[in-house]
Amino acid sequence: MDKPTIEEVLRRNYSFIAKADLEDGGWIIFYPDLPGVMSQAESYDEIGEMAEDALRTWVEAQIQAGRPIPEPAELELPDWQWPTVGEQLKSTGE
Repeated sequence: MDKPTIEEVLRRNYSFIAKADLEDGGWIIFYPDLPGVMSQAESYDEIGEMAEDALRTWVEAQIQAGRPIPEPAELELPDWQWPTVGEQLKSTGE
């Protein structure tokens, strides 16, 4: 099996979590599917950039070392039945 390229891995649909750091401020970012991929962001606006940078750096190191890169987990989203604004207005009589 051929090694994936960095760009092939980055096109995979990995999810990350950004958790507010209530003690020190800012945000802690990690990828549940990828052990060791972590970063920090000082502001909410930096989260995406820092998450992408951490992922790219980790993937490059994994590929260079010849280590496997796990596939993203399949996340099942809840089947929420959110009413539309129109439906909400009808139910309140507005």
